[in-house]
Amino acid sequence: MASRASLVVERGRVRLDTACLVYDKTNPLTLLSRGFALVRGVDGEIISSAQQARDALKLDLAFADGHVIAAVESH
Repeated sequence: MASRASLVVERGRVRLDTACLVYDKTNPLTLLSRGFALVRGVDGEIISSAQQARDALKLDLAFADGHVIAAVESH
């Protein structure tokens, strides 16, 4: 009985470790700290393409240490 309980606990620990790893890899704050930015329009809408960015007048760029509002220039 004790060995079965140990097996259940170990499986739970492995699942928890895996969940923590996935969370760390996908946590937005972790991604921002790696140099990525979250781009939104000034209305808060997520910008996910160059065309959306070109259509916007201004962008809100979220970095790990704060936000910057940027004006859009089309090329």
